[in-house]
Amino acid sequence: MDERGDGLTASSTATARRYSSADLGRTLRSIVLSPRRGFGSAIAAADKRASDGTRPAEGSTTYVLAALGGGAAVVLWLKLGGLLGARDISATEFRWSYLIVGLIAGALLGLVVQALWAYVAAVSFRFGGREIRPRDLRLVWGASAFPQILVFLVLLPLDLLIVGSETFTTTRLTDPLATGWAAISIALAVSLAVWSVYLFARGMQVAAGSGWGASLAGAALAAASAVAVLLVVVVATRMLGAGS
Repeated sequence: MDERGDGLTASSTATARRYSSADLGRTLRSIVLSPRRGFGSAIAAADKRASDGTRPAEGSTTYVLAALGGGAAVVLWLKLGGLLGARDISATEFRWSYLIVGLIAGALLGLVVQALWAYVAAVSFRFGGREIRPRDLRLVWGASAFPQILVFLVLLPLDLLIVGSETFTTTRLTDPLATGWAAISIALAVSLAVWSVYLFARGMQVAAGSGWGASLAGAALAAASAVAVLLVVVVATRMLGAGS
């Protein structure tokens, strides 16, 4: 192909990417502002991509958001764990490598739970006489985690700037500013988590085509999937520790 043809192809590809990014932005914004309409549009778009032969039909963004959601869950656990007395780590024991490994592990677990839950939920609903595609469930899971982007864009940077590494330890804070922000940060993180749960419930209603019963069933299966994955990780870690 001549240079002119190559230029037209490159221009078409760039234009398609711009339109795709714009569509993604509109869909995510619609999910946040009007969940029912937004999830309906997202599932319809996935159907169109599937008919066009695009893989994955639900879009790679679904998996990126699921990974971010898993990482955000780790951040929330590190903040709440000490407050609830479930973990104890002093400032002298903290290592930045722990935080990095925890975020990576959370992202991977988020993807594993997303895949397991989509499969288990699809099979369970099928036994109940309702056909739901796993790809729609993966889409709901990932899109529901969209608010968790704020954890990494806003909360985490301010945590590190104002409080520092002590935000992830159980060391008592003495600076009033750090103490005040730590309380606000936890409250905001919990609010974002509740927001994601609400979006998840709305997305389940759209995917299942029914009321709150499907949302509750989906939430129960999601919790069971998460617990199952965590149990496997805990048992495997203990077995490796015993073997070494």
